Formats: sequence, structure tokens, C-alpha cells
Amino acid sequence: MRKNTATSLITLTAITTLAAAVLAGCSTSTTGSGGGRTLTIGWNSLDRPGIDAAVAAFKKSHPDVEIKLTSADVADYQALIRTQLSSGTAPDVFYVWPGNGNPGAIEALAPGGYLADLSGRAWVANIPGSIKSRTEVDGTTYFAPMATNGIGAIYNMDLMGKLGIKVPDTWDSVLEYCAKAKAAGKIPYDVGVADIFAIMVPYALVATNVYTTTPDFDAEQAAGKSSFESSPGYKKSLEQEIEMRDAGCFGSVPTGTVLADTVTHIADGSALAVINITTTLGQFTKAAPNTTLKFFPLPATNDPSETRISGSSGAGPAVNAKTGNMELALEFVDWMGSAEGQTAYAGGSKQVPPMSGDLYQPSDLVAEVAKMYKENRVSPLLDQNWPNAVVQERLVSAVQQLMADKSSIGEVLKIMDVAYTTGK
Repeated sequence: MRKNTATSLITLTAITTLAAAVLAGCSTSTTGSGGGRTLTIGWNSLDRPGIDAAVAAFKKSHPDVEIKLTSADVADYQALIRTQLSSGTAPDVFYVWPGNGNPGAIEALAPGGYLADLSGRAWVANIPGSIKSRTEVDGTTYFAPMATNGIGAIYNMDLMGKLGIKVPDTWDSVLEYCAKAKAAGKIPYDVGVADIFAIMVPYALVATNVYTTTPDFDAEQAAGKSSFESSPGYKKSLEQEIEMRDAGCFGSVPTGTVLADTVTHIADGSALAVINITTTLGQFTKAAPNTTLKFFPLPATNDPSETRISGSSGAGPAVNAKTGNMELALEFVDWMGSAEGQTAYAGGSKQVPPMSGDLYQPSDLVAEVAKMYKENRVSPLLDQNWPNAVVQERLVSAVQQLMADKSSIGEVLKIMDVAYTTGK
């Protein structure tokens, strides 16, 4: 049975009952030599390839450390970590997000006193200025950023070449690409509409449609001078998503597709591309190790110079402020913030690390991500500037309804505005 992780956060009672089963099924224990030290880590399973690679590298230089690593999918993890923190059972080190867009984000967790202050750690000086504020709450650093991410399309370049189809660089060519891929019997752009990844298409399109013409949209919205409903760019982005759906860009049953399906479809060649965040790249490359995949922005206009990606500092490790294992927890996070740790993590996650120095060189897979950051063509990851996590939750369910023709664009934008202003 498929699990829809986006319909609602799991209740605290269900989390308590299921926690052991969920995490036991996703656990890894790397055992050190007798008499060693033990560190517990909690992680988002989407980024599991990255943390697995980092832990393996850390163990080589710290053979005396036993690491107990657990992970869960996005919605389960976000609810579970809150429960663990409030009950005093959270791991020593755990995965957090920037901003305030979900229950596992630092602005949602820091007020509860759950996060250790990392401002004085040596690696903080190496955080790029463009993303440093995303690691902070009121000037205090709470996690080590492990990646700079972006949302766009991940293409199977082997199939593209075989079919003679080019990566689109304008909106019109996106629709032409969809027609050609569909004629070849392929899903043009696979999307996990049935789970939290329903938001990927609007996130990708809003980056260009809103922020190219209104770079200060977030500040205007926070000041009450703008809204989702009054934004031409938000409206256009949802109109384009419907146009893509009607053109068959997402396959025949996009409303029933979850992330796991998209991974399978890329691996077996039934999908030519998938629209998602680079956080998921490790999952796709692991499922299709002999396939040439490459990330490109999703165009929203017919001027390629206007195209932007939605992105920001990725998530990373925070330290449990109440851990009884503070020395080892800080030792591990310091290593994760080093060039060695950043490069090791990138080897598994396939993302672009922000603090790796000269140790890391971007592969073709993520060359376009690195290029967009270098050219300053990155718009904020939308939810990181929203005042609460409810906006994202409402957008997920609203887009699912929209894609199923059970809602309208106007209704979606109104729902988002209510969530933004009231948190409901």
C-alpha cells in the first residue's frame, strides 16, 4: 500500500507507537572497536546516501566511534524529531532544515531550546555569506550546511540522446519536449504529486515567474504589501502547471505518483526526466548507477536569460542542546563542517557542498546548479521565508486538489494566504 506522507503530519500518538518500527527498519549501526564511544544520529531518509557516505568516511579516521544512525521519510521525520526533543529522547545529532517552513526547521526548533549554539565552531567562518543567514536564528548558528540545493528537472541524458530530444531552455520548448517524449512512450516529467513533492513544479516555476521581476517579493509580503493571490507570478506558475498537466507532461496518472515511483521510473527508463530538488539526487543515482543523469533548470519564460532556480542552503546536522554526549556530538559536526566532511557527504548526496574548498569539483550531474549559484540566478527556496510550516502543508494538499480538478488556482492562492497570515 502506498503511503501518502503529505496529507497530514502523523499524530503524536501514532508517532510514539510507530517510532521504533519506522526507525528500526532504517537503522545502521557502524560498530567501532571494544571500549569505544557511541554517537546517535537521526536523519531524513531523502539525504540518506549523503550521511551514509559521510559516516563511512568519518569511521576511517575515528575507528573507536560506534555510530547508531536512524532515518525516516520527510513527514514522519519532521513529526518524530519534535516528539523526541520534547520527550528528551532525541539523538545526539540530528537533521534540521533552514528557515521556518516545516516542523523540523531551525526557526521552529530554536525557541524551544532544543538546539545547541554552534556559533563559535571554526567552520562557521567558512559558510558563504549568501547562505549564512539561513543557518541562523537571531544571529546564532545552529547547524552545518551540507549542500546548496536547487529545484529543477533531472534528465536521463542517455535516453535523451537515443531519442534525439534536446533539453528545453524556453517555456515553448518545454511543451515541445513534452510532446516528443510522450510520442516516444515516455513520461516527460515525473512528479510525486501524491506526496509532499507535489510542490516541486510550482517551486521551480515561481523562481522565475516571481523573483525575476519582483526580487523583493518576500519582504513586500511580510510587510503586508503583497500576497500570493495578488501575485501575477504565482498565478502564472499554477496556470503553467495545469498547462503541463493537460499536455501530458506528467504522465497519465500524476495524482497517484509518489517519490518512490519516480525513482523507479527513472531507473527503468519509463520516465525521461523528473522534477525535484537536488536533495533527492543520491536516490536517483543509486537506483540508476549506470545511467547518465543531469540537472537543468525548468524554464518558465521564452527568454533563457530570465531562468532561475529555487534554492538555498540545504539542511544539515544540528546538536541536541540536552545531549549527554556533547563532546562527541560537536566533534562529529565539526568534521561534517570541514572540507573533508563536506566532500564525503557530497560523494553520496551528489549535491554541491558550500564549504569544501578545493577538494570538491562539481560533476556534470550538478554542473548547472553550481553555474546558477555562480551567476547569482538563484531565488529563495520558497518556504524558507514563510512565517510558519502551515503554508507548505496547505500548498501540498491544495496542489493535489488542483491537479485532480477539485480546486481552482484562485482557491489555492487564497488557502496559502490564510495559512501565511493566520498559521491555519
